[in-house]
Amino acid sequence: MHRSRGSLLIHPLHGRGQCRPTRVTSEPTNLRRKLQVRPRDPIIERRTVRWLGLLSGQLRQEEAHALALHGDTRAGCRCNQWTELVAPTGRDSDKGDILETASLIIAAVGLPLALISTVFAVRATRGNKIAKSQQSFREGRVTLWEQRPTLNAIAYRLHRSGPMRHEFIPGTRLLRAATHLDRLVPLTNVRVLYTSATSGSFLDKHLKRDVLPLNSAGLKYPTYAAAMEELARPSLFFDGRIYRLTDVNQADLEFPTLMFSDGTYFQAIHWAESVCHELATLPQDLRSRNPRELVKLLPIRSAVSSRLFDAQSRVLSLAINTITLIRRADGKLEFILHKRDNRATATFAGHYMVSPIGIFQPATQSPYSAARDCNLWLNIMREFSEEILGHPEADGSSGVTINYELDSPYVQLERARQNGQLRIHYMGLGMDPMELSPQMLTAMVIDQSVFDDAGWSVVERNTEGLLVGHSKSVFGLQFTRFEEQHINDLVTLNSLSAASQACITLAWRHRESLLAPTIGDFL
Repeated sequence: MHRSRGSLLIHPLHGRGQCRPTRVTSEPTNLRRKLQVRPRDPIIERRTVRWLGLLSGQLRQEEAHALALHGDTRAGCRCNQWTELVAPTGRDSDKGDILETASLIIAAVGLPLALISTVFAVRATRGNKIAKSQQSFREGRVTLWEQRPTLNAIAYRLHRSGPMRHEFIPGTRLLRAATHLDRLVPLTNVRVLYTSATSGSFLDKHLKRDVLPLNSAGLKYPTYAAAMEELARPSLFFDGRIYRLTDVNQADLEFPTLMFSDGTYFQAIHWAESVCHELATLPQDLRSRNPRELVKLLPIRSAVSSRLFDAQSRVLSLAINTITLIRRADGKLEFILHKRDNRATATFAGHYMVSPIGIFQPATQSPYSAARDCNLWLNIMREFSEEILGHPEADGSSGVTINYELDSPYVQLERARQNGQLRIHYMGLGMDPMELSPQMLTAMVIDQSVFDDAGWSVVERNTEGLLVGHSKSVFGLQFTRFEEQHINDLVTLNSLSAASQACITLAWRHRESLLAPTIGDFL
């Protein structure tokens, strides 16, 4: 093969993939000195070949390929065939200058485009990560609704043995306080102390936030309540004021003492719902493991359990659980059950519970309510009015002050309490094993005549769910009979909250005392 001056003749060697130049006649030029062998980048090579081919139609594909390789003449070799690479001389030198300029222009334009593409790719990746995190959170909430009975049983087993073991109130699924009352105490004997001073929470600084999803900025939500409000908000959900439980002293069994300060609802459910969510998202194949193995998989529950009754470790809201026993004219008792709505309520969604139940909190936003409403009996009356009679909820979201001396049904309830037609007892304090939140247990016996005299009718549905277990007949509304057969059927249900199960069990255990009190115990 023969070419004019300035050509480079290359032929293959015998061997695998090797080539050797046989003759180079062109003089070195400025462009050739630049075309030194450099590490090849396949992506840049392909893109440059494509762009150079478009910019200079006079160049053959082999020449553009060689230039893209920055002078690596070996790249033009093809085994078992002859290949000639033309070195730029004369007119070809002008072509080289054009190509070099074009390469610089392409590089200048390509770098910003590459950066923009990278930014969009990073944003897309972050967006997918945020969406996945938030969807996982929503699925965890659904699991809490759908599998709550199963999760209750797991929580009960976790705290029966192993590193998170605690004592239970005998015959119940409720974790007991340090001192348990195995007796009834008139509610008026329970002393309540209130201070407006607030204190921090030890666990706030030491607890990992693994259960919290990412917000729109790609950061963890600051609290569980903040995530719930944006991603899985119940219909009844606002950050109201609560009485934060700070200490319990039951050394004097006749006059137990409870101490409270100011707190908020969102502060409290951050802990209650975090431990529930952590358990709900535990994979199915791990749920049956030994409690000792599960400690490392449940770091939030483990941390809270280690300071279970330490009121300074976290914000504790007290739930007051009251079993209402209606005494008929024939002396027989019936009681009211409530099934909480999955979508309306933030805590204990889907549970069967005694009624009324409510968080201990002021009735209004008025600054005068805080000290006045820190009263257990006033709180129970408000919950009775809302859940059983269907009156508007006084949950602290409004500024309207309640007049307990004039407004119905508070006047009738207080009158019934004073004349012995209504009797209410304190049965103790415990901790729910699922939410690890404090639960007060009370029992109220009210005569049917109080309903008849006041003209009250019990609602079938309220804003938080349904009243269940009752029937309508010519004799009026009848509820679940307070009899051993019904009690035994109910207390074995995992869908019955631990506090309600404890209320029913203890009320049945102390039924004789409930039905035969002395009038002086209630004044």
